[in-house]
Amino acid sequence: MQAEARDIWRAVLKSILSDQLIFVVLTYDRPNVYYELGIAHSAARPVIILKDSRLQRREFDTYHLQTISYSLGEAGAGGQSTDVNLPVEELANAIVETYRKGEGDVAFDTPVYDPLNKQNARLTVFNKFLDLKYPDWSRLLNQAEKSIDFVGTTLLDLSKVDNDHFLLPDGNKTIKVSLVDFISFKVLFAGLDVTVCICHEDNPSLESTLKGSRAGVDPRFHDQVKEEIDWSTRRWMAVAEAIDRHDTSMLREFSFARLREQVAEPLPQERRGTFRFVKLRHGQVKFRMTLTDQHVLATPVLYRHGRNSGGPAIRARADHAFYQAMRGELDHLLEVNQDHVMAVVGPGLSRRSG
Repeated sequence: MQAEARDIWRAVLKSILSDQLIFVVLTYDRPNVYYELGIAHSAARPVIILKDSRLQRREFDTYHLQTISYSLGEAGAGGQSTDVNLPVEELANAIVETYRKGEGDVAFDTPVYDPLNKQNARLTVFNKFLDLKYPDWSRLLNQAEKSIDFVGTTLLDLSKVDNDHFLLPDGNKTIKVSLVDFISFKVLFAGLDVTVCICHEDNPSLESTLKGSRAGVDPRFHDQVKEEIDWSTRRWMAVAEAIDRHDTSMLREFSFARLREQVAEPLPQERRGTFRFVKLRHGQVKFRMTLTDQHVLATPVLYRHGRNSGGPAIRARADHAFYQAMRGELDHLLEVNQDHVMAVVGPGLSRRSG
């Protein structure tokens, strides 16, 4: 069904190994579908199997597998029926349960079999940060259930109000918003804890971080970054102030009014999340990171890339060693910089400095 010309098999294989949910339809009993089902099981992927209740002959014995049966009406002129009697509630429950279970740790429910592509499923490396598209980034953020952390030197581009690239689910559709709106929504409407960390202007490690090619050619680059830090500081402090007021109308500066008209009311004050803004005065993460309770997206700081978009990006799940290392690094830096928390707002909290 993909319009672009490419190797269809490679596309199918990539989807089987990476998509969040796989539906296997045995209605027309095509042998290649059984082959793909075998790959999905070998990779311990989340699978839901559907079949026509009238189907008698099977290319492979799948009677022991849990399936959802449905019936088709009489075939039309094209040889296939569009009249489907589908047990919608059963299918919906299966989707919810399968999504909750996620990927399995073993293949075929047998402890001695490791899933095919296990390592790649938990760790993905992009050649460039730019290879990660905004919908994929948004999907990673929307999977967060408890917390989201952003770490960078300035986070200047992300704090702009006119970069409506991030997607928020709204019923059967999505809304494009800026990251500032996205963060505000997650704190006030979803109850998540969000932390934003940028470098302090007087951090001793800032000098070495900026010793790239651009800094060597343009002596004003260091001053420019300090100006970006100052601008970012003011912007994120404004976000903290708006969230602290518990009044979404205060977020009009960040075009939040358009979002407010399309979503439910904010959570009660006691159930809302917290927003924390920290400037790292001591130490520095050598990765620019987006870290949630489910995934990490990290880009190493490279001297020859003044901005991290040209360097590689690493995405890992929470059960991967790389995620655990990045989480430990950030937690340590937050601990040693606890005296440089610029703002923390949330239920029963309101502290802003600077």
